[in-house]
Amino acid sequence: MLKKQFDLGGEINSDNKAKVANALGVLLASTSLLHMKTLNYHWNVTGFLFTTIHEFTDVQYKELAVAIDEIAERIRMLGFIAPGTYGEFLKLSIVVESNEILSAEQMIRDLILSHESVTKIVNDIVPLAENINDHVTLDLLTKRLEFHELNLWKLKVSILNNMKV
Repeated sequence: MLKKQFDLGGEINSDNKAKVANALGVLLASTSLLHMKTLNYHWNVTGFLFTTIHEFTDVQYKELAVAIDEIAERIRMLGFIAPGTYGEFLKLSIVVESNEILSAEQMIRDLILSHESVTKIVNDIVPLAENINDHVTLDLLTKRLEFHELNLWKLKVSILNNMKV
């Protein structure tokens, strides 16, 4: 449960703001771990897919950094303290850390699973935001879905077109 700092008022009641902020906390934590995982794979990929993955993850981790800030700022706009430590992220995230040295193909498979996990979180938050007419959060979620679905498509079609997923 995120700590409330203030109430901005408005049409959304405090309980509904708390539900959305807590769900966004999970999204923030999961996006943060996906960001770190993407950086890890960017730095450490080897093999015949090096250039493809290195360039692909370069764009991804930069976009994820922007998303992290936007999600945290939305939590703050709802009046709650955004989680901001790796300890909090590890507790809240549904994206799992990878502590193994992975092959390029394993990295791609892991990124696919991680993007699918984050997409699920976003899709779980949409009805919460819709039910309370939180259009700002819905806009943020739409942007997040577009990003993750686009990257899933790129990972599955462009990079893994000759591999079984």
